[in-house]
Parts: sequence; C-alpha cells; structure tokens
Amino acid sequence: MFFEFKSKKALENISFFEYDPNLLSKEKEKYNFDKIITIIKRDKKFSIKLSDSEMKLFAHILFDKGYMTGENDCFGGTLDYVDQTKKEMQ
Repeated sequence: MFFEFKSKKALENISFFEYDPNLLSKEKEKYNFDKIITIIKRDKKFSIKLSDSEMKLFAHILFDKGYMTGENDCFGGTLDYVDQTKKEMQ
C-alpha cells in the first residue's frame, strides 16, 4: 500500500514539513514496533502518551506498517490506534 500526496496542503496535514525524517531510525530503535503491532493485532487497540514531536514520528512508523493512528490532543498527549474494521454505532 502506498499513498501519493499531490498538494502542499495534503503534506501539511500529515506533518510532512514538521520533523526530520532522519529521526525515524532513532525512533525505530527506541521502541519495539513488532511487539506494538502484535498488541494491536491481538487487542485491536493501542495507545501511548508521547510528546507532540515524538508522536509524529511514532505515527509515521505505524502508518508505514499499515496502521492508522489518531491523537487526542493537538500538542502532545495520547496516540491511539484507529481500528478501521469497526463500524460506528448510530
């Protein structure tokens, strides 16, 4: 799966210009993402409290592995896995 962004606004929406992609490798070393994905697959949920800058890196890595996330605060807070297999209750 891959995404193609065609506008600057789309790139801004994913914080493309707000962090150094070279920091991704450091973030990958800091956390065991294989274990995190195992938790997501098993529990269908996952959340972690992070700073705003680290949250963007963490979300990027999970996104690259096929997992969407959302945050509950605009300036740091909790990053939550978004289970897209669940239908919203009406």
